[in-house]
Parts: sequence; structure tokens; C-alpha cells
Amino acid sequence: MKIEKFIHKNVKSDGTVITKPMIRMSAGEGCGVKDCHCSDGYWISIGSGRTLEGIIEGIIVRFDDKKEFERFMKTHEVIGG
Repeated sequence: MKIEKFIHKNVKSDGTVITKPMIRMSAGEGCGVKDCHCSDGYWISIGSGRTLEGIIEGIIVRFDDKKEFERFMKTHEVIGG
């Protein structure tokens, strides 16, 4: 499992990216667009929503594989090593 923090600056309020607080995940299906591989794998992303200064912060958890993701979904916990 890998946990990364992200910060996007100068985000416009026009909705070209998600500007509201959000939680998204992929259980292996990625973004769902046919033949797209922009976000394959098993992950959970949490974003804070856009501040008045145009900043969005959040974290993304990328699971190593389906087995690790399923363990998390079953036990609600994965501790890295």
C-alpha cells in the first residue's frame, strides 16, 4: 500500500476538476470510461474541496493488489510495513 498527499494550486472554480469535498474509489474498474486506463487498480482518494485561494488538498491510497484491497474492505484496516 502507498499513501500519497496531493496539493493542486490555482484551481479554477469552473468545475474542470472536482472542486467540492469528495471521496472516490476504484475496485479494479478504474474511471469507468471504456478502454481508458487513466486510473486502473485499487485505490481510494479523498479531497478537501477548493478553498477560496484555489487550493485542493487530499490523499490517495493505492493498494498493492486486489488481495490487499479486499483485506481492507473486509477488516477496515491495513497496516503497512
